[in-house]
Amino acid sequence: MGLHREGSGQAAIDAAGLLLSNGEKELLQSALHVEDDRASAAAAAAIGAINSAGKQVMHIVKRLRDELKVNTTCGASNLSFGLPNRNGLNAAFISMAIGAGMTSAITNPLHPELMQAVRGANVIMGNDPECANWIRAYRDPDATGEGTARGRRSGRRRRRE
Repeated sequence: MGLHREGSGQAAIDAAGLLLSNGEKELLQSALHVEDDRASAAAAAAIGAINSAGKQVMHIVKRLRDELKVNTTCGASNLSFGLPNRNGLNAAFISMAIGAGMTSAITNPLHPELMQAVRGANVIMGNDPECANWIRAYRDPDATGEGTARGRRSGRRRRRE
């Protein structure tokens, strides 16, 4: 299932829904790459070639999640192929896709801007309880009081009495 220049992704949703309702999970698995109720919604074209590709993917991911109750996996870099500053576009895409209901992504975890986008989206969407992963990744080490003998009071002079 792919994207079209003027499409809304309706054909992909209709086909997936029909296959699920007919109990044809094996056929759906081959069409959407479903494994253990995880669907892979792949953008077949870069946004430079089909300007509406990003919007179509968000629409498809949201409907797959809301209507068919399946998890989705997207290749995060497909959309930015051939464009400059791909990591910036990929970070925007992954944040929006998480907001639309994407449950996992195929991406490079060594790109800090992508990981920051994932962590931020997880905080905003409520997928990071008490912001624990965000805090662990970005807390200033000195803010914890670690590394100093006396915590906040380190470096202060004593008052003479």
